[in-house]
Order: sequence, then structure tokens, then C-alpha cells
Amino acid sequence: MAQQIPRPEEVVSALASIPPRLSVLARIPAVPEDMFESAVKSATGVELPPGPNKVLAEMMERFEVQMPAPPAPQVATGRPRTASELTPPPSVETPAPRRRFELT
Repeated sequence: MAQQIPRPEEVVSALASIPPRLSVLARIPAVPEDMFESAVKSATGVELPPGPNKVLAEMMERFEVQMPAPPAPQVATGRPRTASELTPPPSVETPAPRRRFELT
């Protein structure tokens, strides 16, 4: 099966995913290698070993399949907090920041 150059929508969606799938970009330079290998096979019947770009693209695809998916964002459950719960009580004083080179 001859490889095809990935469509622009496919490239954008692969790069916009988390984590980005860079194997889509590695398939682009592998297309001429695949065309050359298929031309030699159809002309002579001899199957050439895969080229370096094709091997790299396949390795990247296998690695990306094994990568774990990022954790889903946590949805807050329970009641919403009020402003008084988010700010420290007035009895707790925040220390003034120390300046490194203060002239007195």
C-alpha cells in the first residue's frame, strides 16, 4: 500500500492534540521512499528494505500509541466556596516582604 501525504487538517489535528503526535510530520518525507520502493518492487519484483524515514515514522507511531493519555481535568464537586472561605481570616497577618538592599 502506497503512503499518501497527510492532509492539512490531519496535520493540524495531530499537532493540536495533547500530547502532539509528531509521527504525522515524519510521514511526509517517507512518501518518496515508499514510492521508490514500490516502483522497484513492481519493476524488478525485489522488495527493498524500508528507508530510514519510513522506519522512523513507524517507530514514532508505535511510541505514540503506547504513550499514556493525559489525566482528565478534575471537576470541582460540592458546593462553591464563598469569598470569606478563600481569603485568610483577619487575625492572620501576612508578613511584609523583606527587601534585599534596603537603605535606612
